[in-house]
Amino acid sequence: MEIKIIKEDKDFYLLKDSWEKLEKKNTEISIYSTYEFNKTWWDTYKKDKNNSLFLIYVFEGDNILGIAPLYIKKRQKSFLKWRELHFIGQGDYLNFIVDEDKNNAVIKYLMDAIYDNKKYWDRIVLSYISA
Repeated sequence: MEIKIIKEDKDFYLLKDSWEKLEKKNTEISIYSTYEFNKTWWDTYKKDKNNSLFLIYVFEGDNILGIAPLYIKKRQKSFLKWRELHFIGQGDYLNFIVDEDKNNAVIKYLMDAIYDNKKYWDRIVLSYISA
């Protein structure tokens, strides 16, 4: 298994077919984890210069096994500045999209990638993860 991080819109859009194929392999997927929802949300909020794409996916050969639809938001309050890692989108039951046959291994790879890239954010805000 390998990891790739997407920071460019064009690379995000190229995932459409693979993402939608992965959606069909996940029986617990919510509308908030679908490609169409995430793309629409990102197309709207990417215009904010404080937002930057940070989508992580796990693959093996030509097969995508998991996707962490994330972005980084720059925040500022008074003289303090920090960066937060968030799910793309807003809604109930946000989550990673994973191939259920390899669920535990894929989630470990995604979490390891988040940890390994901690230099890009100061705070992780992954609210509303489904149980």
